[in-house]
Amino acid sequence: EIAALREDLRVAVAAREELRKTLDAAQQKAETEMNHAKRVSEASREGLQRAESQFRAQFEGQTKDFQKLLDELRLKHEKEMESKRQEVQRIRAEVSREADTERSMLQREGAKAL
Repeated sequence: EIAALREDLRVAVAAREELRKTLDAAQQKAETEMNHAKRVSEASREGLQRAESQFRAQFEGQTKDFQKLLDELRLKHEKEMESKRQEVQRIRAEVSREADTERSMLQREGAKAL
């Protein structure tokens, strides 16, 4: 009976040792997978940060380009408007001279008629 108990004890110890090995292997595998997941997550996060930085740089560049175009268009418009103002002033002055000339001629003709 003691021999049977010793055998049961030896079998139980061997089974416990086998379970510990299985548990250790499962824990090692879980740690390896967790470390891999952390590395993948970190790489993904770094990739997203790089993509965000590139997008920001591109957006800021496009914004600057757009602002430059707007400034150029505004300046061109202002030059065109100034040119048109000068043309209007020139035409008004010409019309005024012609009107003055016409008035003078009418006055001279009116004076001659009297």
